[in-house]
Amino acid sequence: MIRSIALAAALCSATPALARPVTYTCQLEVARSQSWVPDQVVIRYDAATGSVVVNDPVIQHFVGAPVLGRVKADTDRRITFAWDLVMVKNQEGQVISALLYRATITKPGLALRVTAIPAGYANTFAAAGRCRLQ
Repeated sequence: MIRSIALAAALCSATPALARPVTYTCQLEVARSQSWVPDQVVIRYDAATGSVVVNDPVIQHFVGAPVLGRVKADTDRRITFAWDLVMVKNQEGQVISALLYRATITKPGLALRVTAIPAGYANTFAAAGRCRLQ
């Protein structure tokens, strides 16, 4: 009994060390018509805390710093991240209240699909690519 308790305590204390943050560095093939989707995305995910930080050229252009994201789904086959950019102005001067981004990465192949949906519009922008895990 004491051994079981000691083993459980050791596993619990080892869990944070085992669940280190991971960084997905991703490249996408983006058609010109899908311009709201970036050609690169970096996602840092800490499973122990649930924190997600996302950066890409679109974020750098409109925000100037990485943004917080969230995990929408995490299964044995895929993980889906989400993040939003608010009050974005397009090249025509229209203000979009929010761009809703989703990135789904397959496990273990690391194939990626990113979508960007401008809130209040029927358009959906999408591209696919591949990630490296660091």
